[in-house]
Amino acid sequence: MKPQGLYISPTEFVRFAEPRQRLSDHIATRERSPDFFALGMYLPNPDPILKKQGRDMSMYSDLRSDAHVGGCIRRRKAAVLGLEWRVERDKASARMARLCQDVLGQMDMRRLLHELLEATLYGWQPLEVLWSAPGAGPNVPLQVLAKPVHWFQFDGDGALRFKSREQPLYGEPVMARKFLLPAQEASYANPYGFADLSMCFWPTVFKRGGLKFWVTFTEKFGTPWVVAKTPRGTPGPEQDKLLDQLEAMVQDAVAVIPDDASVEIAGAADKGAVAQSCTSGC
Repeated sequence: MKPQGLYISPTEFVRFAEPRQRLSDHIATRERSPDFFALGMYLPNPDPILKKQGRDMSMYSDLRSDAHVGGCIRRRKAAVLGLEWRVERDKASARMARLCQDVLGQMDMRRLLHELLEATLYGWQPLEVLWSAPGAGPNVPLQVLAKPVHWFQFDGDGALRFKSREQPLYGEPVMARKFLLPAQEASYANPYGFADLSMCFWPTVFKRGGLKFWVTFTEKFGTPWVVAKTPRGTPGPEQDKLLDQLEAMVQDAVAVIPDDASVEIAGAADKGAVAQSCTSGC
């Protein structure tokens, strides 16, 4: 490369000062950014739901037990699995096209596609590739198996790390061409991708909390109150025993009380009307 400079005389040449940064340098990196707090050891998942709850990806697995969320996941996967797939030769040779067709034909493609679609739910999905033994023909993948998301993380360079038993905190690096990483909307700032289940978290939590509140509300205002009256000065243990008997009476309609105590049902008609109106307006 010709040096850059200026002749200040016919015989004297002065080189220009070299800039400290070149266009080929990577300047904006995680190591130099002000908001990277992993100190180059591992990159935490920036998912706002996981950060606020202080939990890992296993929290999203609990959402799949919801009937509505689980039904939407099944319909979405069924729609994709119902599509046709084939190997496009393009510019590859006929021999390589047949090899790819044979390799994919030996795999359970329905299971593989089902596991690949987990990336849309969790943002990403690590897949471990089991290759054939060297020296026994072409080195081809025999199986592709999905592994739990919470077993893995990324380091400061965006490289995948496996949180093994020996390295549970920072994880150990994995070899090249061993794992596939399908991700949804992954970027340099967020290699974990965007999890669709994060959009279902708060609606599902509010729905569950609302159902719990509604059941408690209907039990409180839809069930008549059983009130017991005891003589003044009744010891506390006897009052607690009578309270337990009243609780059993609500369930079994049978109770045994002292002859100097009385039990009455308060507001049975009014509460029945409230329960009926609440049920019709639900």
